Amino acid sequence: MKVLPSGVVPPRIVELDASNFNSYAYTLHQADMLVGNRQFLVNLVQRGDIQPETVGAIICDEAHFSAAASYRTIFNYFKDSPIAYFTGSKFRSDSQSLPYIRYEEVEDADELGKRAIGYAPVADYEFTVQDAWQLNPAPIKKLTYKEATSTAFLVEEDGREIEYEPEEFILKAQRDRAWFRQILLADSFCLPVLEMAVQILLAKRSATGQPHAMLVRALNIPHTHRVAKLLEENFPSLQGKVLAIHSEHEQHDLAGRASVLLEKFLAGEYWVVVHCGMLGVGFDHKWISVSCC
Repeated sequence: MKVLPSGVVPPRIVELDASNFNSYAYTLHQADMLVGNRQFLVNLVQRGDIQPETVGAIICDEAHFSAAASYRTIFNYFKDSPIAYFTGSKFRSDSQSLPYIRYEEVEDADELGKRAIGYAPVADYEFTVQDAWQLNPAPIKKLTYKEATSTAFLVEEDGREIEYEPEEFILKAQRDRAWFRQILLADSFCLPVLEMAVQILLAKRSATGQPHAMLVRALNIPHTHRVAKLLEENFPSLQGKVLAIHSEHEQHDLAGRASVLLEKFLAGEYWVVVHCGMLGVGFDHKWISVSCC
């Protein structure tokens, strides 16, 4: 990639592999760069296997996760090391701020279109999708967007479907936010989107013979299970092939190895993963070609 100037000796890089003790046990202190995941590094820190004065800089990818206590454990341990944050998601859905980051006030809008004030992290460098398209050759080969429309004013309340006039619906949504969020979970909102996504997924698998997969974002943990159930019950070809994963189903074990459930998805046993935030960013799988929320 021609990152280093001519004549500069490349650094010695060690990947910290939780499944292979020899990958780090004898090389940890001989490397110029160590690459590993957050949980693995926390374990090294807590055991004292790595000394803070030996680390000159920390590069944190998927930095929007750094609000978690485990990241603060790492940063506090290496308190004299500069930190470089990288992320493709500047905003957290829970609005938590990131440590050591400056924020600026920005004008935003809520889900009803009303003016709201938000706070955005100040980046030292940004590279946008538009920037990527201008490269030659562009790293993005193809990006397709298809919209599925729900019946917005036909909502489910107490097991019954009730139809609202647009003005009545908007007025009630403004008065009662709890009601508005609850009816967003209704099947009448979810199914049209899921039908479109499943149609695209099955067409891709049929046309190519390849194990294309789908990622579905839900609103919360109960909604994750509800969406997974909708997929199983309404699409016979997906029975037994839908995985629900969230913070109560750990993505990785304490050593940093992928969980059994996730390994089954990566191996193709599951075609669809429904989550509420765990896999939305920083999760790579070559056959995830359909995403919906």
